[in-house]
Amino acid sequence: MKIKIVLALFILVGKTLSAVAAEWYDPKEGESGSNRSYSSAGPADMPWTGNLNLYLGKKYLSDSNFKEDGTQVQPEWSGSIDLRPENWWVNMIVGYSSSEKSNTIDGPTFSFGPTKISGTDKTEELRFGLRKYWAQTPRFTPFVGLGAARISLTTDVDVIDARSGGHLGSATIEAEKTGFWFEAGASSTFFHHWNVGIAGSYSTADATVEDIPGTMDLGGLHWSVFTGLHW
Repeated sequence: MKIKIVLALFILVGKTLSAVAAEWYDPKEGESGSNRSYSSAGPADMPWTGNLNLYLGKKYLSDSNFKEDGTQVQPEWSGSIDLRPENWWVNMIVGYSSSEKSNTIDGPTFSFGPTKISGTDKTEELRFGLRKYWAQTPRFTPFVGLGAARISLTTDVDVIDARSGGHLGSATIEAEKTGFWFEAGASSTFFHHWNVGIAGSYSTADATVEDIPGTMDLGGLHWSVFTGLHW
């Protein structure tokens, strides 16, 4: 999907920025590294700091159509990378998340008998924006963030004969829309580089979906725990 291609590009950018940071900053030479003065330097001359985190949690989809399908609460995994030059007060962040759930419900009854509908709803989110950390202590660092989100939905539906279990037909429905997200959370850093924390966020994007009147909100509430690396 396009969303995965864009995510891969952002990951490559993050690796490039990290390599630049490592090249410009040598901890053995002190904070100024090679006797450089950073008081009036630009971002390219500054050591960079950032975080690479992996999240596991749940997504509670907002739209009532998911509740009717029995897929409103979904397990979710996600990842994010945030970076900033050390003289900036806010981090740039890129994140990706994926949630999915399958369920079977009773379908309509036809002349040959009753049916069941087996479906899988999957959402993906590509987020980019800003995150602000308040470093109270290494053991408690609250943060907030906000930005734009590109959210996609893929629904796979199979119609099954309830009596025989035979397959009667299938369909795939896709939708995609740009919306926004915001978040809050807190993390702790151990051994200078190991992050653990909790995060909650909300995302929203109203998309037109085939065979659904009006629009559907593809976002929802997200709760997760995370771990990762700090540098």
